[in-house]
Formats: sequence, structure tokens, C-alpha cells
Amino acid sequence: MLEQLASLEPQGGASGNITPALEADNMQQLLENNVYRTGLPRAMSLADLWPLCVLIGAVCLFGDIFVRRVALDYAWPMKWLYAKWFRPATSSQDAQRQASLERLRARKSEVGAEVDSSM
Repeated sequence: MLEQLASLEPQGGASGNITPALEADNMQQLLENNVYRTGLPRAMSLADLWPLCVLIGAVCLFGDIFVRRVALDYAWPMKWLYAKWFRPATSSQDAQRQASLERLRARKSEVGAEVDSSM
């Protein structure tokens, strides 16, 4: 597999070579090998990477602070789906109760307004 990788020719360069094993008797041959060979194109990018890293860091910081400081109810999507799909429509008894509660609220606000105006 190493021989296959070394035989590949990069774009704008020459194929690599394989050095012998690292042993004391072939040290001179290893030292003659130029590991910093020329002829390869520079590995570079035209775009800077640091703005992306700063953006990712800022988003992570915001997310960390948000999760620590804001109490989230992670079950609300499931509650909403349950309410939409599985909860039956309001029955006539529920409608009567809601109407009665609305009348009580209206009467309470009227009495509160009368008490406030009499003082």
C-alpha cells in the first residue's frame, strides 16, 4: 500500500520514494534521502480560516450562554403535536364551562371596577 501511495504523482510534482527501514547499518543511506524535496506545489488556501473560526466560536458561546441561562421546555413540540392530533375537539360541556368562566371573569372585572371607583 505504501508503494502504491508513493507511486502516485501529485499535480505539478514528481512521485515519492520509499526509504529503507530505520536501522543502524543503513543510517548513511537514510541521511542521503532528502525528505524536504522540492517540486511539489505549496499547500495553501486562498481564503483565511480565522474568520470562520471566530464565527463558530461566537455561535458556540452564544449557544452555551443561552442554554445555561434560559429555561427551555424541550417537550413543547411533542405537546403541540399531541394537542393538534390526538386531543378531541371541545365538547358541549367544555364549551358551557368556558362560557360560564368567561361570565365569571367579566363579573369579577365589573365588581373590581365598582370597588375601585367607590374608593
